[in-house]
Amino acid sequence: RANLEVDLQMVEVVDVHQMSDVLARSQLYGGGGADALGRGFLGAASVRLVQQDVGAGQRASFGFLNAANAVALDGVMTRRVDNSRDFKALIQEGMASSGRAGVQTHTIVILNLTRTNIATGAMTRSKLVFADMAGMGRSSSPEVVAAYKALDSVLRALAAKQQRVPFREHILTQVLQDCMGGTAKTLMVLALPPERTERTDCLRAIALASRGSW
Repeated sequence: RANLEVDLQMVEVVDVHQMSDVLARSQLYGGGGADALGRGFLGAASVRLVQQDVGAGQRASFGFLNAANAVALDGVMTRRVDNSRDFKALIQEGMASSGRAGVQTHTIVILNLTRTNIATGAMTRSKLVFADMAGMGRSSSPEVVAAYKALDSVLRALAAKQQRVPFREHILTQVLQDCMGGTAKTLMVLALPPERTERTDCLRAIALASRGSW
């Protein structure tokens, strides 16, 4: 038998340097999405690459660049999830407060999982990350275009097995750094419009998701 602890974080990537804490914003402003001045905690959160302690009965599971490295988000609220109902409520709460009028953003949900064997005390840590990306196309903002260019650069580098992968070019790829490459398992799902006028953008999206084995 084992105990499973699930901790949830939710952030919104706005541009190359800034992201905001969606759950903290929702809690402070009742789901309003930002304060009276529309600031919405921009720049309050930051990304840090940490060394996981995998000794003393612990082991790293999938989702890390190697056996020890993992991404940590500083200044981001963490909420414990006890069941599927809590998870659904938190997601609904966060989505209700995410986004600002006229601003395209990428919303990222992070689940940190800790499984503890009751008999031995051995712990296994892993994570699941869900990224709801802003639409890419002719109507995309310069910030969204920059995020996709950074993601494309990372996918190309991973597919080519380059020594240096440019994760640090954008805060989006920094947040997703331990979700791509190494022992991580990555899945990209595309929502493509049926209109013929969107054909060029659809092909561009398919090309992005087909950058080789990564």
